[in-house]
Amino acid sequence: IDAKTEAVARDEVELFAARRETAAEYNIGAAGQALEYLQGDDPVTVLRKEVAAEMADSFETAGEWLDDAPYGPHGTPPIVSTGNY
Repeated sequence: IDAKTEAVARDEVELFAARRETAAEYNIGAAGQALEYLQGDDPVTVLRKEVAAEMADSFETAGEWLDDAPYGPHGTPPIVSTGNY
């Protein structure tokens, strides 16, 4: 293996590691947000969930909110591109 091939391989490994680290941080944050929503004791969130549950039979959007509420980020995860590691 020549030096150029080794450098390319090293760069690819570093990029992969950076992408995995970014994905792990994103997943940890998403899990934390989901747990906070599901188990948290924030009075505003508790009240919103209680009201939505009471209204779910009459208002479809209330039930949908309970299903789709902030169980973590709704956007796409960040992408690490070449040169950003």
